Amino acid sequence: AIMRYYNAGGDPALFLSVESAEDDPAAAVADLERVSTDAGGALHNRVYYIGISCGLSATYIGAQIQHIMNDKRYISCVI
Repeated sequence: AIMRYYNAGGDPALFLSVESAEDDPAAAVADLERVSTDAGGALHNRVYYIGISCGLSATYIGAQIQHIMNDKRYISCVI
């Protein structure tokens, strides 16, 4: 099993403030696609998505959840 993580603003945001990174829905979907698909765009087997947000107010998480729910390649999304 392979586990990948990512967050709004990338690794620098783990230690420093990356202002407005969580407000970019296009970057959120691009990050999700980057870690959950192979080079040909095929979804990896058994992708489990865990989004963490205070009150689901961050656009970053909301955009990813919406993408998962609308993209037929994903089987389910647990919120």
